[in-house]
Amino acid sequence: MDSIENYPIVSGDKLFVVSEKVLVSYDISDAVDPKELWRVQLISGATIMRVDPDGDVYVGFSDRGSKEWRENASLYKYSGEDGSLIWKAFTKYSDLNRPGDVKSWYEGTESIGFDGDRVIVSAGATLQAFDRRTGQRLWVSPEVQCGGVVEGGFGGPLEFGGGKAYVLRNSNVCFHAFNLSDGSIAWTVDAGQVAPWAKVTFGAANQKALYHNGVVYASNEHLWAVDAATGKVLAVSRTRAYQATSTAPILYNGEVIVNGNPIYAYKPLR
Repeated sequence: MDSIENYPIVSGDKLFVVSEKVLVSYDISDAVDPKELWRVQLISGATIMRVDPDGDVYVGFSDRGSKEWRENASLYKYSGEDGSLIWKAFTKYSDLNRPGDVKSWYEGTESIGFDGDRVIVSAGATLQAFDRRTGQRLWVSPEVQCGGVVEGGFGGPLEFGGGKAYVLRNSNVCFHAFNLSDGSIAWTVDAGQVAPWAKVTFGAANQKALYHNGVVYASNEHLWAVDAATGKVLAVSRTRAYQATSTAPILYNGEVIVNGNPIYAYKPLR
C-alpha cells in the first residue's frame, strides 16, 4: 500500500484503512499476524471515513474539480463484513437545485457523524441528514453565515447532544448549533461580537466542540461555554491556551481539558 489517508479506524476485531484510492479491511484478532479481509476500489482519494455503531463503513469525498468527480456520488456506505456497496448518495450543491447556493470546492462530504438511524454530514456551508439504512436524504440545513456572510465549509468533527449537532467553522470566529429534527439553525455564536478581546478563529481540521450536561464547550485558545438550549454564552476564559485552535476540549476526571501551550483544566459549569 502507498500513503495512508485519514485515520485508520478500529471497530471490534477489524481495522479499516483508506490508502490512495483503496478501502481495505483487516482482521486484527491476531495482532501478530493481521489478515486482509477485503478491499474496495474508490473513485478517488477519500476526504473522510467513519464507521457506524453497526460496523459499516462510510466514505466521503470532496470536490476535486474534475468532471469525473461531479458525475459520481460523494457519500458511500459499505458493508463492514464484506465491503459490498450498500448505498451511495450525493451531497453536492449541484444536486439540491436551490437558488443562491454557494459554489465552492466544499461541495462534497467533509465531516460524518451519527445520530441514531441518521448519518449527518457537513457539505459546504450546510449540514445534511441521510437515513442510515437507505441513504435517503432527510433534510438539508440552511447555509450558515458568520458576520452576515456565507462562506466556506466545516472542517472539524461533529458533536451531538440535547437534540442538536454542534460544529465549528473552518478558520472562522463563529460556531453553530443545528436542530437534528429538521436541520434548522438553532443558534450561532460570533466570538468577535460577544467578546472582541477573544476574537480568535475556531475550526481547524480536527477540532470539535464538547457537549456536557447541557453546556457546549469550544476553544479558540480561549475556552467558551455556551448554553446548548439557547446559545447564550455563559463564560469565556481569560486565560489563553495557545495552539488550542487545532485541538478539541475533552472531559477527563470531571474536568474540561484544553490542550494548548500549556495545558489548562477547567471545572465544568454543570
